[in-house]
Amino acid sequence: MVTPLSWAEPVTLGVVLLYLGVQKHYFTDRFDHFIRSYVSLIPAAWFCENTVIRAYGFYAYADGWKVQIDQTPVMVVIIWPIVVLSAVSLAERIRRMVPIPETALVFALVVADAALMEAIATSTGLWSWTVRGPFGVPLVGFWGWGCFAVASVVMLRRTRDLRGWGRLVVLWAGSCVATHVLLLVSWWGCFRWIEWFPDNTMFAAVAVVFGLGLAAMAARTRRRLSVPVPELAARAVAAVYFFILLFVYNRENGALILFSCAFAPPYLALFTTSSDQG
Repeated sequence: MVTPLSWAEPVTLGVVLLYLGVQKHYFTDRFDHFIRSYVSLIPAAWFCENTVIRAYGFYAYADGWKVQIDQTPVMVVIIWPIVVLSAVSLAERIRRMVPIPETALVFALVVADAALMEAIATSTGLWSWTVRGPFGVPLVGFWGWGCFAVASVVMLRRTRDLRGWGRLVVLWAGSCVATHVLLLVSWWGCFRWIEWFPDNTMFAAVAVVFGLGLAAMAARTRRRLSVPVPELAARAVAAVYFFILLFVYNRENGALILFSCAFAPPYLALFTTSSDQG
């Protein structure tokens, strides 16, 4: 029997190679910088995720991931930096239209990615949480992705004038420490005390309204977004994979399908505006 885990790793590797190929082919002027950032963030992603699992025990990956380093699958580690760096690239373009700080946009984009992927991956058994929340994922689970994204982006920029191993050590340690600080502050300052969650259908309905609102804002603007279609397409491939997981293994979960579909309209609006450019 084909299970979600049996094709999670090869598909993840394929998405990584596709994104790197798109960067190399379409964005040659920035590829060297991109690949240096990507390689630099891989150890930071592993160190941060592994220490979070060890320290808090809020979630664990399912048995069956073939290649792991301690608690964390290697495929998760190599795709994490792409989630972050692709959000940075998209945020740089969106902020030309929306006067929002880039780090805030990166945070929002990564949390949105997390909301889609966490809900589907948890429902199909790729990993599981010990803390309750919508679709089996605590709100801090979505939030935590954004914490690492912001921490790693800030540290990448703070260390860009350093050289050699010293830069890498500062980057890795700084990203990890900052992520833990953000998680602890947000947990004890907010999420620890939230005991009520809307049911899944209500949570999905709110997501749909929010997604349609974002799509309408993008579609109605008179200023065109400068977002290359290949860059959006590479991100879309990862989303399509999760939609396939959803419809193959959890098609009877109407609330989850509704929730997942809420993420499509904003990206479709971005495709529309980007393709209108000459």
